[in-house]
Amino acid sequence: MENLAEYGLENFDVSILYRTLHQMEAFGWVSSAQEEESSQGPPRRVYHITPLGENVLKEYISDLEKHLEYTQKIIQDYKVFTNRH
Repeated sequence: MENLAEYGLENFDVSILYRTLHQMEAFGWVSSAQEEESSQGPPRRVYHITPLGENVLKEYISDLEKHLEYTQKIIQDYKVFTNRH
C-alpha cells in the first residue's frame, strides 16, 4: 500500500485493492496463501502472480506502451502546432 503513491494512487481505497485481488484470483491471475502468524500481528494473506497472470500482465503492458506512444505523439504534435501559432 505504501508504494501506491508512486503510481498516482495516494488516496487509494484498500477495500478496492482487496476486491480486485479476489477477482484476479478468481480469474487465475494470482494465487494467495495465508501466511503463518508472525510477531508483528495477525497472519497476512500473501499474493503471487501466476503464469497466466504474467501473460495477462505482458499484454496489458504492451497495450500501455502503445497508448503511451500515441499520447507522446499527440503531445508532440500539440507543441509543434502551438509553437506555430
